[in-house]
Amino acid sequence: MDNQKSIVISSTFAAEPLREPISFWLDRLELVAPLIFAPELQLIQNLLDAHSPLNTNTAGLNVVLLRWQDLDAHGRDGDRPFTDLIGCLRASVRAEIPLLIVTCPPSPGTTAATRMNVYADWDRRLAREIDRYPNQWVTVASHWQDLYPVASPYEPGGDDFTLLPYSAATFAVLGTLIIRKFHMLTTAPYKVIAVDCDDTLWDGACGEAGPQGIGLSQSHLQLQQSLVSQVQQGCLLCLCSKNNPEDVEAVFRERPDMPLRWEHIAAFQLNWKPKPENLLAIAEELGLGTDSFIFIDDNPIECEMMRQSLPNVLTLQLPSNRSSLQQFLRRVWAFDRPAPTEEDKQRMSLYQREREREQLLQKSATLEEFIAGLELNVEFKPLNDENLCRASQLTFRVNQFNVTTIRRTEAELATLLREGSLNGLAVDVSDRFGEYGFVGLILFASTFDALQVDTFLLSCRALGRGVEHRMLAELGEVAKCKGLRTIGLRLIPTSKNQPARDFLEEDLGSYQQRSEGYVEYRVPVDAALAIRYRPGIRKEPPAQLQVPGQVTAVGDETLNMSRGSRLAWIASEMLDADKILAAIQAWRQKERPGPEASFISSRTDLERMLAGIWADVLGLEKVSVRDNFFELGGDSLAMVRVIIQLYEVSGVEFSVASFFESPIIEELAIKLARLDPRCDD
Repeated sequence: MDNQKSIVISSTFAAEPLREPISFWLDRLELVAPLIFAPELQLIQNLLDAHSPLNTNTAGLNVVLLRWQDLDAHGRDGDRPFTDLIGCLRASVRAEIPLLIVTCPPSPGTTAATRMNVYADWDRRLAREIDRYPNQWVTVASHWQDLYPVASPYEPGGDDFTLLPYSAATFAVLGTLIIRKFHMLTTAPYKVIAVDCDDTLWDGACGEAGPQGIGLSQSHLQLQQSLVSQVQQGCLLCLCSKNNPEDVEAVFRERPDMPLRWEHIAAFQLNWKPKPENLLAIAEELGLGTDSFIFIDDNPIECEMMRQSLPNVLTLQLPSNRSSLQQFLRRVWAFDRPAPTEEDKQRMSLYQREREREQLLQKSATLEEFIAGLELNVEFKPLNDENLCRASQLTFRVNQFNVTTIRRTEAELATLLREGSLNGLAVDVSDRFGEYGFVGLILFASTFDALQVDTFLLSCRALGRGVEHRMLAELGEVAKCKGLRTIGLRLIPTSKNQPARDFLEEDLGSYQQRSEGYVEYRVPVDAALAIRYRPGIRKEPPAQLQVPGQVTAVGDETLNMSRGSRLAWIASEMLDADKILAAIQAWRQKERPGPEASFISSRTDLERMLAGIWADVLGLEKVSVRDNFFELGGDSLAMVRVIIQLYEVSGVEFSVASFFESPIIEELAIKLARLDPRCDD
């Protein structure tokens, strides 16, 4: 089945310059999506035409770029341009296809200037109208201009000569907004945020200043409120900090003016061990892979240690200038989340109940006794409009027990179910401790003699308890009712889905047929109906309680590592329109050879050591002693890596400020020799 997602753009002005920034972001993020432009300057027609690209898009994202002055040509029609647009949106755009509407500023020096207040009012009313629909969003001009400031937003004479009203920098921002939303819709969200305490959640060291002595500036409160918002949307929040636990607990207990409360914390490691070690311990406690984690700290050295030790964690270093913190947080794409499901809202309580189950496990003599003590209940419900959002979420989040790892948006699922291409079952699980919720998904289609399974997945929180066996037996019941003789299951092995592979191999191994790149299972209906979970006599923890090993950079993990580093780069470097445009221009010219610069070789052992470190960090074959580090492509992250390697080699602690003052090897070598005469030849 076609699983390709498209980006379709319709606008009230010529938008072809968006092709380059969108292509840039797709390339940088390793995303694939055909870009389709609906006929230019015909937004209303595109909305109403049933055969337009907007209305024939079945997967991906529809985008409307709207400049009110283009619909309000004479400025004398009162409210009619707004009401006409709302009517077209209600009548034409299918609710299941994600829709992003971006309003754009009117051109200066036109009659539109007299309607600025009217257009601002229409922006507000449009946002309220679209907010009623869970799969549609509005980003108004004032919002994105504040998020990504554009020094020169307009193309001089663009309206008169080219019908391109905006500058390259503005189109760079518009392309960024579009891909940011597409990224949210097509990638799995991070599940956990692990955050440092001192000088991150508050100002000062709580162990020295005490609860009343720490500072809570506006920026600290903004960070805490942002974290609370993430918890309310289903993300788990953990503390990973070098502190005595009683000192941190006292802050939460005695500072009621903090938005962040102790009940928001799902797990913590508060001690003096290395933070990567502590994050691994939290991952073990929660039963999650480290690629599900965001780590937030203010210390560049701690952040770099985390990047080097656990590269598949998304490490975010807070800006040293705390006045820019709010802007930084708004630029973190990893904080973008679809509307939370009921399971998201209950995530904290789900993990609290999981701890109660773990206590039962410890008291049980055997795994069989543990499973019996759970009093497990499994229900199968048809997919419908109310649970499609959660079904889509599971396809993106579940990796371990997922036989095909096919990712599907809510819009795709709605289309496939409506057209009859697939049928679906939601798997709800509960036990005597409470609800697990909607944790399993089965998608299937009937052929002339078999029930062919498209998706067969189960959340790790319900693994190892026999739910997967009941899911297969349910497929047997469905196939039997349809008069089919076999069930077809295809396994596509990945670096993560070993639990799914083990289940199929152990319980269905005799029915497998191996092919290149996948394994096909043809299971007789009677065999599926007869399958039962038979736990062994040994007490072994279920899969979600097992210790996750450190992930290696192979297969899917390479993508996760790249994703984390890229999202960190976006948050820290893509600060405004000019920086985004510069990155796009550098990407466009990456194949062009530059002029050969004069090269001066290192003359001392110290210069050779520095040149070797620079070349290693920057990925260059050689470095001249008079090259400027930042002109070679170095950034703040690369600079910290140089400082760390320099300390490891020489034992000298070189400050960030000193590096900024002397970003040239021969100057740096002189300063280094003054700091430690042993480095001088």
